[in-house]
Amino acid sequence: MAARIASGHSAPASVTATATAAAAGSDQPGAADTAMALRPRLRAARIAMSQEQRDAANEKIADYLDDWAVLSLTRPLRKGSTERVLAAFWPLGPEPDLRDWLMRQSADPELVLALPVVVERDAPLVFKRWWPDAPMRNGAYGIAEPDHDQIVTPDIILLPALGFTAQADRIGYGGGYYDRTLAGFDAARRQVQTIAVAFACGALAEGEHQPAPHDRRVDAVLTEAGWLPKMPD
Repeated sequence: MAARIASGHSAPASVTATATAAAAGSDQPGAADTAMALRPRLRAARIAMSQEQRDAANEKIADYLDDWAVLSLTRPLRKGSTERVLAAFWPLGPEPDLRDWLMRQSADPELVLALPVVVERDAPLVFKRWWPDAPMRNGAYGIAEPDHDQIVTPDIILLPALGFTAQADRIGYGGGYYDRTLAGFDAARRQVQTIAVAFACGALAEGEHQPAPHDRRVDAVLTEAGWLPKMPD
């Protein structure tokens, strides 16, 4: 896979990597919600997927993203600007793998791609520009990240999810990074579209998860089964 070559890093689909992801995740630690109790089951369901199932799911997710991109990534996302900044994520362990899709999107000269970077614990993420030959390094928690200083502010963020509800409530790994980041954008009055990407095995039944007060509902969830609650505009 070209994107793996570009980074020099291939994320192992292992229980150890998933445990590391739990440290790097996306919900406030210690929150009085149901996420902590649900995470072990959600991790186990994702780990139980075979590589063939994961590959097929990744292809379907990419197909849905292609349809969405035709509608959403071909127009300016901010008034008075032709630049469009899309942040995604590099997979850790058995997460959905968007690297091939990102490689294809990199052919659009007006689309700026970015990846999240953990600068320090308990702080918001920053986003650094990514392109196929961008220098990469293993950052916090062993997650591959761009190795340069070109920081950008995203218009759209594709973020990983361990679990999700039909209303687009998201369960991350418990580290709080995306919560802090999105709260910072809200405080700065920066409108950012958020799409959680997960495998369908992370679906939660009605009433099974009660989000904590700090949790920010994403605009949509995408899995190999499609969009919830619908494809975003």
